[in-house]
Amino acid sequence: MPSYWLALGLLSLGGLGTARFSALQTSLAMAAAPPSMRSRVLGLVTTCIGCSPAGVLAMGALADGLGPRLGMVVMAGAGLAVLAVFLVWERLRERGQNH
Repeated sequence: MPSYWLALGLLSLGGLGTARFSALQTSLAMAAAPPSMRSRVLGLVTTCIGCSPAGVLAMGALADGLGPRLGMVVMAGAGLAVLAVFLVWERLRERGQNH
């Protein structure tokens, strides 16, 4: 970085953005959940945040082995695949409850 003050400003801005995201992710989940489910939702958010180091480690290994761009594509594809599996599973579960 060519300037200390520029680095300080950018790091401060990034830190504020990270803090805002952290507060917002919990707030949105809690606001959307019914009162009877809020403790479970908070536990789920905490679990997902706790799993972050495993994802960072996997992303680092992929980036090291495949390169950063391909590693990100593989990681994003894996995330979308897991999301699709859960979406199909939820749709099948809903269909089974309606019959």
